[in-house]
Amino acid sequence: MQIAPALLSSTYTDSIMRKLTMLALLFSIGLTLLATNDVPPADQIITPETFGCVGDGVTDDTEALQKAFDFCLANNRQLIAHKGKTYAVSKTIMAHTTNDIQIDFGGAVIMAIKPMEHIIDLDNYDIPDRIGHSNVVNNLVLDCNSMSGGVYCPRAAKTSFNFLMVRNCSLKAFRVVKGYEVFVTNSHIHCTTGPESYGIYMDTGDCHFDNIVIINAHTAIFQLTSINFYDKIHSWLSKNVEGSVFVHLVDGLAHFEQSYCDTAEKGYVIDGPSVLRLIGCYYYNNPRCYDSPNPPVIFHFTKPELTKQATISLEGTSFNTGGLDVRISNEENHHIQISHCFFNPGISGNVGKFSPVAAPGVEFRRSYGVMGDNTRFSTPASEANKLVIDADITSPVKGTVTIATIPAAFAPSTDQYGISTLIGANGETTVVPVQVTPAGNVTFQCPPKVKPARIVLEMEYVQ
Repeated sequence: MQIAPALLSSTYTDSIMRKLTMLALLFSIGLTLLATNDVPPADQIITPETFGCVGDGVTDDTEALQKAFDFCLANNRQLIAHKGKTYAVSKTIMAHTTNDIQIDFGGAVIMAIKPMEHIIDLDNYDIPDRIGHSNVVNNLVLDCNSMSGGVYCPRAAKTSFNFLMVRNCSLKAFRVVKGYEVFVTNSHIHCTTGPESYGIYMDTGDCHFDNIVIINAHTAIFQLTSINFYDKIHSWLSKNVEGSVFVHLVDGLAHFEQSYCDTAEKGYVIDGPSVLRLIGCYYYNNPRCYDSPNPPVIFHFTKPELTKQATISLEGTSFNTGGLDVRISNEENHHIQISHCFFNPGISGNVGKFSPVAAPGVEFRRSYGVMGDNTRFSTPASEANKLVIDADITSPVKGTVTIATIPAAFAPSTDQYGISTLIGANGETTVVPVQVTPAGNVTFQCPPKVKPARIVLEMEYVQ
C-alpha cells in the first residue's frame, strides 16, 4: 500500500508540531520552576541550601550564600540555617539593606577559607525616624580560620547579636564604625593572640555588650569615641601576654560593671581625654599564663598630661596580683578616684593617697595627702589636693622652718599657701601661714619670741 505524498507531508508536519509544542511546554514548566526557585513562597523556610549551598566545610559556598543573604534582605525574609552545617567562603559576605535583618543560623558555621578583613559586612543604617527594633542575628558561628576578622558594621542601628561566636580570629572580631543601639549578648570571642587581634573594636557609641567572654585577644576592647556600656565582660589570655591590653580607651565614656580583666600586660590604656568608670569589677593576673618580660600595669597613660585630662573612677572594684609585681600605674601622679575598693598589698604605686615625710626634729601625730578629684565636670576647689599634718616639733627652731616634704609627683608647679595653727611650749596658739614649694617642701616662718611645740595643718592646694 502506498501513502500519498501529500498525506506523508501532513503527517510529518503534525509530528514536528507536536514535538515543538511539547518542547515549548517543557520549557515553560522549566521557566516556572526556575521562577519558583528564585521567589520561594511566603510560607517556605529559606535556608542557604535553597540557593545551592552545600555546607560541608569543603565546597566554596560563597556565591550561593551571598544569593541567600541577598534574597532574604531584599524581600524581608528570615534566613535559617541548621547546626552541623559549615559554609566555606572565600570572600566577605555582604549584608547591606535598609530592610529588617532576621538571621538565625542555629549554630551553623561560616568559615573563611581565604584571607579577608571580615567574614560578614553588615550595614543596616535605617531611616532616622525608625523606632522599630527587628534586626536580629542569632546563633551564628564565624570561624575566621586564623586568617580573617569576624563581623564588620560600617553602619548599624537597633541591631542585636545574640549567641554569636567568633573563633580563630586574627583581626577584629566585632567592629562597629557608625550607628547606635547595637547590642551583643551571651557571646564568645576566641582570638589567636597575634598583635592585630581585637575582641570588640568600637568607633561609635550608645552600644551595649553583655555576658561576653573574650579569649586570647591581644586587645580585648578598643573604644575610639562616644559612650558605650560593658557588663559582665570576662577577658583572659593564656599565652603571648607581652603588649596585651584589656581596654584601650581613646575618647568618650566607657562604663564597665562586673567585668573581669584576667591576665593582661596593661589593664586599661588611657590614650586620650576620656572617662573610665569601673563598678564592681575585678583585676587579676595568672602567673602560670603571664609570659611577658614586662611587669603588669593596671592603668597605663600614653602621655603624662592625660593623668589630669582623663577621668577614672573606681567603685567596689578589687585588684589582685596573682603573686606578680604589679604597678597600679605608669604615672605616679594619676588622680584616680577610688571608693570602697580593694588593692592587694603587693600592688606598688599610689592608690589615691600620698605620704609626707617628716623633717628632722619633727614627729608626726598624723599626716597624709589626698589627691584631688580632677574630674573635668567638678569645681576648681574639688580638684585641689588636700594635705593634713599634725606634728610635734621636738627641736628648737627659728626663722624658716621645714616641717615635711611631699613626693615630687604631688608638689605644686608654683608656691601654694595655707593656714596652720602653731602651738607654743606655753600652750598659746598662733595662726601662721604655711608654704608648699615646687620642690615639695612644707615650711612656715616661726614668729619671734615663740617657742613652737606643735603644728596643725589642713590645707588644699592645686598642682
